[in-house]
Amino acid sequence: MINRRLRDIRESETYRQSVAAGVYQGSAATIVKEVNRHRSHYEWFTDSVPLDETCPFSEGALKNVLVALRQFTPEKRRELSLVCPEALPSAEEFANLLKDKAIAVEERKNPAQGADELLADLLAKNDPHTKSLSNNKYTCYTSFGD
Repeated sequence: MINRRLRDIRESETYRQSVAAGVYQGSAATIVKEVNRHRSHYEWFTDSVPLDETCPFSEGALKNVLVALRQFTPEKRRELSLVCPEALPSAEEFANLLKDKAIAVEERKNPAQGADELLADLLAKNDPHTKSLSNNKYTCYTSFGD
C-alpha cells in the first residue's frame, strides 16, 4: 500500500496532465504553481465544493446551458458584463421614477397640437436672431409687393 502511494506521488510529478480544456498543462506541481499565480483572478469564488458529492446537474443539462450561452447575441453578452450599482433607489424613489416615465410616455403619445401663439410671439420678440429674421421677412414681403 505504501509503495503504491509513493508510486502515485512520483507519477503525479512526472505525468503530463491537461486541465480546464488545456488552459493548464504539465505536471501536477506545475499546474498548481500556475493556478496559484492566477489566484487573484479567481478570488471571487468564495464557496467550497465538497469533493465527495456528485454534481447536482446532469451532463445533458450542462451541455444545454453551454449551447444556450454560445447562442447569446453580442448585445446580450454586453448586458451580462454590466455591473449592478452599489446603491439602489429606495422603493419610494423607484415608484416616482416609474410614475415620471409613465407620464413622459403618455406625453410623447399625445403631443400638444400647436404652440401657444402668445408665448411664441413673446419668444420671437425677445430673440435677437428671430428679430433679424422677422425684419428680413418683412423686407421680403414689402419688396415682393412692389
